[in-house]
Amino acid sequence: MSEPAIRAARSDDLAIIEGLLRTVNLPLFRTADFLDTFWVAEAAGEVVGCVGLEVYDDAGLLRSAVVTEPLRGTGLGRRLTQNVIEEAKSNGVRELYLFTMEAGPFFGHMGFEKCTIDDFSENGRKCTQWIAVNNNPEIVEWLTSMRMMLA
Repeated sequence: MSEPAIRAARSDDLAIIEGLLRTVNLPLFRTADFLDTFWVAEAAGEVVGCVGLEVYDDAGLLRSAVVTEPLRGTGLGRRLTQNVIEEAKSNGVRELYLFTMEAGPFFGHMGFEKCTIDDFSENGRKCTQWIAVNNNPEIVEWLTSMRMMLA
């Protein structure tokens, strides 16, 4: 298989993206609403990974990062994450946040650091996932919040 190409997600990718998210128990929370800021990795005509970005002025949320099982450990997750970081920078994002259940070490290697939901900036608190977590504090114990300063 040739190296997967990364491209902007299209409307016909939504069901595939949601299927990928289900395989790793990631929430489908408003995926369709932010589809225009999702990217997919495609190999041989098949979507094999995805990642999303929400932008709120100078803050952003990296979300829904997943790579199919056979391609984990190949660097594809790094490429997708780096794509979002570069896109965030080009959109004026100065602080990039994420929530994860199990991928903290991966994102730590990418330059993200653990933080608390209280550490999110005012604009970071506009992101849909922060609002959901803040409104349901019982789920905080299941998640690791992380951030990366981009500027």
